[in-house]
Amino acid sequence: MKICLLCAHYPPMPFPCGAADFVQQYANQLVSYGHQVTVLTSNPKASSNNKNLRVEIMGGKWDLPYVMKLAKWPRLREFDIIDFQFELYMYGGHGLALLWPLFFKRGHGKLVLTFHSQHLPFWGGRLWRFLQILPYDGHVFYSRSFMESMAKRFPKKSEHFLFQGFPANIAKATETKLQTLIEKAKTDHLDLKKLIVYFGHIAQNRGLEDVVDVLSQLKKTQNDFHLMMVGQFRPEEVSYHRDLVSYIKNHNLEGSITFTDRVDDSIVSQLFKASDICILPFPDGASFKNGSLACAISHHTPTITTVSDLTERELVKSDALMTYKPGDQDGLKNCFEGLLQNSQLLSSKRKAMTQLDHYFTWEDYLKKRNKFYQSLLSSRSNDVTYSQKSSSSR
Repeated sequence: MKICLLCAHYPPMPFPCGAADFVQQYANQLVSYGHQVTVLTSNPKASSNNKNLRVEIMGGKWDLPYVMKLAKWPRLREFDIIDFQFELYMYGGHGLALLWPLFFKRGHGKLVLTFHSQHLPFWGGRLWRFLQILPYDGHVFYSRSFMESMAKRFPKKSEHFLFQGFPANIAKATETKLQTLIEKAKTDHLDLKKLIVYFGHIAQNRGLEDVVDVLSQLKKTQNDFHLMMVGQFRPEEVSYHRDLVSYIKNHNLEGSITFTDRVDDSIVSQLFKASDICILPFPDGASFKNGSLACAISHHTPTITTVSDLTERELVKSDALMTYKPGDQDGLKNCFEGLLQNSQLLSSKRKAMTQLDHYFTWEDYLKKRNKFYQSLLSSRSNDVTYSQKSSSSR
């Protein structure tokens, strides 16, 4: 099968981007599955780490002239599947990127849109949903509730909707030198402290202040923990990072929190293996789109995270996670106390994390996605897509 993955971001990136990391992993996995894969991206520094994977660069901003040019890229009609990876902020927060299928002359191939989030462009509201749904033959959703909502609005398209949570971007390290690693990353010894890991963006509105507040309260009665924040950290460049350092100092936690800055995937894996607890305070609640949650689950690290109406029922019912509502510091404190003070609970949660493994494996992901692609291609050649019907009726 000849597959084109269309995306704005692709590694190497000058800043952390989970969507870009996913596309790279996914492209390589598709190649290993036997497909011919091309990535078409606007990142001028994009490169392939696989000789069998082709990366094509079409530099430029995703404005109207760019999307018109992209839609007329000569090789685009050669593919069996063109899978557009959409995450709003990859495309500057506006919806112009969604216009590209309107200028594309359809060939034999099928168009797929993979949702990385459900955020809408800054203006236009839910009208953009029509451009996200109608021109495509199939859609991949990371959220079951989001997919069900779109199925109600677009019932004629729902036959080719697929729900899939994103697999972990961080593969398990096969060899570890944990003592050396921890000595570099911590100020105390591992055997004297419970190691807590946060993995993700270090930015405003990520719930990090709640974590600092609660750990400050816990330190008054116990001092057997150390929090490691794994993610890009540049206080000399980013004002929020400086503010966070001050916030930590004001809470007398400067000796209990370490920032690693960006580190290699193998080190991230080693840190998850070494950690007793993972804290993921998602402001919108945990969901299958969260790569850091997938990483914690694949490493079986007992995890404290948030739940909301957007959290899939599979996660809520699993009993593997310690959960609280975003902003609920009392709930967060109870979660921490439970895991820090009860080694039996810590052990049982680690074991329970294995129940969620199958939701986040690349093997399972590829089988379902391959079957989905095949179902689109095997539809009768004389079928008329909903978008074509819409075009002919105008």
